Amino acid sequence: MIVDLSCMINEFGRSQSQLYRELKAGKIEKRISARGEIGSIPEKHLRHIGKLTEQQWGLAWEEAVKTAPPSILEP
Repeated sequence: MIVDLSCMINEFGRSQSQLYRELKAGKIEKRISARGEIGSIPEKHLRHIGKLTEQQWGLAWEEAVKTAPPSILEP
């Protein structure tokens, strides 16, 4: 699938780097979500998990949920 990046930037009003971060966050969230849903975990939380290998994403999220104060994980 080929997407014109300039159209995406105009459509969503975000920078190229922000769009790429959001796309990667969606990929991560789909993988770590029990139901494969996206949009409930803020991109800023998933950005750090994205630095790991794909095999580590699920374990990293589980650890974050177990150890972080509830207020940290809120959007």
